[in-house]
This record gives sequence, structure tokens and C-alpha cells, in this order.
Amino acid sequence: MRKFLTTLGTLSILTATPLTIISCSRKINNKDEHPSYDYEAGIQNLISTVTSIYQTNVAGNMAPYLFFYEDNSSPFSFINFSNLQKIEPSELANSNSSAFESINQDLRKIINWEQINNQLRQEVNNNPNFLPLLVNNNPPIQNGFYVSRIELQKRGVSSMSLKIEFSTVIIYRTAVGTVENLRIWQNADMNVFSNKIISENLNKIKNDLTDSFNEDKIANGFIYNSNSGHIVNSAQRIIRDETIQNQIKETISKISVPDNHYGINLNTMVKTINRDHTADASARFSIPKLYWRLSPSPTNLIDLAKKTLLKDDASTAEFLKIAQENDSRILGTFMNREIPSLENLLENDPNSSQAINQYNLNWNFGQNQLRRVLNQQGSQFKIDFSNDHNTIALFGLNISGIQIRFENTSFEIPNFTIAIRQRILLKNTRVLYQEFLKDALQFQVAFLNYSKNLENQNNSDLFYLVKTPLWHELSPNRYYDFQPLARQMFAEANARANNALDRFELTNQFAYSAWTEVHEPRFVKFNENNEIYFKTQDNQENPDFLNRLITNFFTPLSNQPATKINFTFNHRSDYSVSSSNSPSPWRLF
Repeated sequence: MRKFLTTLGTLSILTATPLTIISCSRKINNKDEHPSYDYEAGIQNLISTVTSIYQTNVAGNMAPYLFFYEDNSSPFSFINFSNLQKIEPSELANSNSSAFESINQDLRKIINWEQINNQLRQEVNNNPNFLPLLVNNNPPIQNGFYVSRIELQKRGVSSMSLKIEFSTVIIYRTAVGTVENLRIWQNADMNVFSNKIISENLNKIKNDLTDSFNEDKIANGFIYNSNSGHIVNSAQRIIRDETIQNQIKETISKISVPDNHYGINLNTMVKTINRDHTADASARFSIPKLYWRLSPSPTNLIDLAKKTLLKDDASTAEFLKIAQENDSRILGTFMNREIPSLENLLENDPNSSQAINQYNLNWNFGQNQLRRVLNQQGSQFKIDFSNDHNTIALFGLNISGIQIRFENTSFEIPNFTIAIRQRILLKNTRVLYQEFLKDALQFQVAFLNYSKNLENQNNSDLFYLVKTPLWHELSPNRYYDFQPLARQMFAEANARANNALDRFELTNQFAYSAWTEVHEPRFVKFNENNEIYFKTQDNQENPDFLNRLITNFFTPLSNQPATKINFTFNHRSDYSVSSSNSPSPWRLF
């Protein structure tokens, strides 16, 4: 479980959801009832989904009480300025104290647990992808929530602040039949005032500020221009982007305050992007159609692929032309059949490719946690099919740390999120996809070294990988960690390919995979004949041999197990390798 939590910490690009184990496992049975299910990816997605539902709802329920003054409409029996003044802050360190319990009872009135439970049933229990993880088909949160921490601070002469931690426990089943418990939480602030006018003024400033970012024109006005498919790098650049920063500041500068006793402080503002709040315009995945085990034929095009790998210019041009077609005979696109009338939309849209388009983007956004966050805060952001044909990704930019000042006291307002469109600088996504295939092909031809001119090469039907410096430190017939070797080989091949990966920041994977999932080899070895063998797990008796080189346009993310849009010459199915004593199509030279 410790290894999984380490992986979980990488879910966010620059911020991670707080997760803590509070207890360990009990056994249900000794048999995995879903042997083909990817439990690690499933658990990761389950925790991410449940956490998003819980945190978004709790934050939304608490938002109206950030600046609170007790009047006749108050839902509380205890929380008011007068009562809080009488409490010693140290009393609240004891969750059994009467003060803690009185505040706790009031807070429970405003958390809409029924709504949280309904969303869990709708998005988790009704999702077949989560079924193997549910314990007795129950919701993943079975015991509601609890207030785990309350802190009290005096803020000036007219306000008292409560800092509250709301916790709950996720329960899920693992691959070995055990049940794990995981505590998650959401923090909230509540500032209680003795002066109604101050409370109302601060509320108005806060509401005007957040409402302005939710308004149609502003919510749809944040653009980041880039051709990159590297989601992580793009997110980091968006966070630092001066144009976006200036747009945020300009929007906030238009918020009016009652007088000079009030102000807005941006010096403590922090911008982050959670990896689960990104969506791309990719179709579900690419379908490789080159089958090496078949004899050359017009339908299989393997002979043309070999000539392309041998760097024949005419064959390369013909191969690329065929690959760039819709419904290509070399590399197909598995389109999302759940998008209504998608084929008709694409037929009538000369600007959009099958692989990357605004219709995919809208669907992927609809399945993304970014949609829930924006909907919860009332954002009017939406995809515009007419104007978003050049938009290839969305990023949820979370803004925190903004403070509203009254005299010498500052109050931090809750986080809010704005959607950033990534728009390409090329003419349209059809051109983008064509250019991607051109660059990916150029790189793979250089990397695979399928050439008759190689020194000491006896068989031109093999893929020859350059023996980069790290390989020279290794001994034959022993398995080694593959990723450092792969990174070095990718960099070396990219240099020989005139930096073909750089224009779109393309990424590569060796993958033993179906079309929809990627299982990267963890280990590699070579023998005295320089034949290469891969292995996905250290305890696997026989290695995997049907590895293929994939060049991705969009960076694969942990919450996206599918290969997405990529280019590949497919795996070498003409080699029936059953053990590491069999000939391999992969060689070092």
C-alpha cells in the first residue's frame, strides 16, 4: 500500500490531493474475482473520483459561511460571535469538550450529506469500472463524515475565525481480497463577525470576485497558445504564463470595495493545476493495422512499411500519405461512438481530424473532474464547436491564497478554478495530426535502424537499437532497469532524427499492450548475440516479446490508461518467441 500512495502523490502536476491511511486491511477471500482488472489504476481513479466529489461538495456547502453574522435566518444554535468569544482556543483541542461538540452539531446542519451520497451512487456505484473495488456493492463511503479538527482564532476586535477539518473514510477492495480504509479531508474557514455591515461588505467583495470569473465572457476568455502535446509541460507553462496572470489581475482590479478600509491582496496568490483537472481532444486510441506475420499484400502494406524503414524517399512519401488519411489502412482511429452523430460532424468539418477534435474534447471534458468543479462553482464555461476547432486541451487552473482585507486583518477566500484552453498555432487539427505523423515517423525510422547498411548486420528484418553509453556498463544475460536505458536511447535517436520529437514535445513508450492499455517493460537484458529481451515484472517467468515502440502526441497520464493517439509500426508478430532462448527481433549494435 505504501508503494501505491507514492504513486498517488504524482497525480497532480503541482499539487496533490491530501490522502492518509488510517488503518489497514482485512481479508474477504483468497481469490481475485476479477483477474483481468487493473486494480492499481482502478483504485487510483476511485480515490480521485470520491475525493473530488467529497471535497467539492463540502467546500460548496461551507462557502456561504465564510463571512458570517448571526441574524434571524441563522441555521446555527451555538455559533455566533458572543459564544465564540467565551471559548478558550485550547478547549477545542479536545474533541470531547462541550465547546467542540456544540460547534460540531451546528456544522453538521450545513453539510448536505444526501447530495454527496447521491453523487457517489451515480458516479461510483453505477460505474461498472469501479464494481470490483466496491465492498458488497456498497458506496465507498459508508459511515458519513466527521469534524476532525476545529481551531479558533481572534481576528481583530470584531471577528472570530474557525478553521475546520471535515474528514471521511473511503473503503475499497484490493486485488488480493483485502479491504483498505483511507481517510480524506477538506479544510474550510468560517469568520464570525459582531458587525453585520463588515460581514456583508466582505461577502459582497468575495462574491463579486468569484462571480466575475464565472461570468460567460471571462470564464471562456483564458487562452494558452501552443502546439505541444506534452500535458505536464503545458500545465507548468500555463502556471507561469504572464498573459494569463495579467488577465487574472485585470479581472480582480475591476472589483470595487466600499472604501479604503477594504482591499484585495494578490501577493499571496498561488496557481496550481491538478492532473485530474486536464482534458485533451484525443479520440479513444489509435489502431495499428500493420501485421508483420502476414505476407506482404496491398491491404497489409507491410512491404511499404519495410521500404519506409529502409529510408526509401518515394516509399516514405507514399506511406505517410496513406497514414494521414481518415480511416487509414496503416493506423486507424477508434472514435468515441457515444458522441452523437460524430461521423457526420467530422464529414462536414474540414478543420478537424478524426484523431484530435473539439467533439472529443467536449466528451472528455464531460467525463472529467474539472467539469464537476466548474459546475459546482457556477462557471459558465462551455465548449463552442464552431470556435474550438483549434483547441486541443483544457486545464483547470486552481487559484488560491487571495486575501480580502478589512483594516489590518486579512481573510483568505476559498479556492476557485478557471478553465484554460490550449489552442494550436497551426491552421487546424487536421494539419496538426498530419504533421504529428510526419515527425513521429521520422523519429521511429531513426530509432529502429531498420537498414541494410548497418555494419555487421546479417538480417535486415531486425530492429537495431544503438548501444548508448549505459549499455556498455552492463553484462549479458542479466535483467536491468529499462527506463534509464530507454531515456538515453530516445534522446540519442532524436538527435539523429533532427530533433523530430521537439516540435510537439512528443513522448515515447515501449509497450507490451493491447490497443487500449499500455504495460511498459520494467526490465531488459541482452545476450552474447546482442538480442534484446523485455520483462514487465520481476517475478515473471517468461518475458514479454510483443513489444512495440509507441510515439504519443498527448503525454500519457496516470488517470488515462489508454494509449490515446499515437504512431507505431506495431509489434513484431512475425517472431513467435516463447522464451529468452528464442530469437528476438530486437538487437543492439
